[in-house]
Amino acid sequence: MQGARVHAVRTVARVLAGVGLAPVLVLVACSHHYVPTAKMAELKVGESLLDGEAASVSLENAQSDSAGESIFFRQGAHKYFTDYYLWTETAIQALEKQLEAHGVRVGSGSRNKVLVRVPKIAFTGGGWAGHTTMVLVLERKDGAWSKTYRTTNAVGWDWNQSFRSTLKRAVDEVLNDPEFVNAIRDRQSP
Repeated sequence: MQGARVHAVRTVARVLAGVGLAPVLVLVACSHHYVPTAKMAELKVGESLLDGEAASVSLENAQSDSAGESIFFRQGAHKYFTDYYLWTETAIQALEKQLEAHGVRVGSGSRNKVLVRVPKIAFTGGGWAGHTTMVLVLERKDGAWSKTYRTTNAVGWDWNQSFRSTLKRAVDEVLNDPEFVNAIRDRQSP
């Protein structure tokens, strides 16, 4: 009899624990974290952008790492989180690879120090494709130049393809911007 009573108490305890924890489990189960991969920084090399002139740059992550993770997409009860510091690191890797491929010297020894931030990445669903928006902010450390690039792209519902394609467009936009190219040209000291 005592065994049956213990079994009944355990069963009730399990049911109550299940009901009591159900809201917590629903909230935890509906949270997703998206981290950019190093493969996103592997982009194809484009045309030369310097016309034989010397250029160098040092790209620095200016995105606050204390911001933690932020929601970038919601779908019903699902919330998708990401870390903008990691996105900035991925953007820097992509920019560095492309700049080096174009003959730009990339390294901390450059006088052309550029601060990089990705303050926003968003994915919105709708129709036949998801739309990804990325905001990329570049600013010379000496304050002589700054610009915000806003890139939007629609590529199916494959998250990785959509984000990678948007990052590629953002990098292409930067490399094709005469203001950015001018900001990283090596100049003789007066």
